[in-house]
Parts: sequence; structure tokens; C-alpha cells
Amino acid sequence: MTTDNRMEDYLENPTLMSLPAELSLDELARIIHSKDFGEEYDFMFDDTIDGRTRKKGGNPMQLEYIDKYTHKRKALGVEPLTENGMTTDGMPSKSSFDISHKRAEEFYDEQLKKTQTAE
Repeated sequence: MTTDNRMEDYLENPTLMSLPAELSLDELARIIHSKDFGEEYDFMFDDTIDGRTRKKGGNPMQLEYIDKYTHKRKALGVEPLTENGMTTDGMPSKSSFDISHKRAEEFYDEQLKKTQTAE
């Protein structure tokens, strides 16, 4: 992916050190995903009016917010959300969850290296 912006510019650094050690890889990936791609969960907080807006194809979110996540998703090569702010490739979006899963794997690999170095 060629872009002036690096992935790290768009993905937040979740506080992973405070997570329980017994988290599975998928559980950690879900936590990372909800933090880095929270726009995919916005519909869960819709009130009745917002839900109706989405159902009619509109997006009740502020335009600045839509622009921000659209730019982030494009830079990361993640499938865009639809006009009403919903995913097009599953829930959660497969393309964004793959990134979160990779970050979870990298975190566990890093923790394993730290453990092996300490021994």
C-alpha cells in the first residue's frame, strides 16, 4: 500500500498491558478492533431516530467524523463503510478485523520475546 501516511498514524496504541493474561488471541483482536475501528459499532448506540435514518440509507454521524474514518480506512486499505455507515464485508468488517488480528499476534509475539529474554 503506497500512502504518505503510515498505518501507525491511524491506529491507536491500545493499553494492552492491563489486559488479563488469559485472553485468547481472538479476544485480544476483538478488543483492539473495537478501539481502532469503533466506527463499525456506532450503529449499536443509535437512538430511534438515528436507526430510522440508517434504515433509509442515511448516516446520522457528523460529517467530520465520517470524513475522518473514511480517510483512515482508505489509507489502511480497509473496505469503506456504506453511505449509512455499515460494513460491506461482514460484522465486524473482515478487512479491518484482519488488521486487528495481526496486531494481536504481534503483541503476543512481543510478549513471548520479553518472557524468553527475562528467563
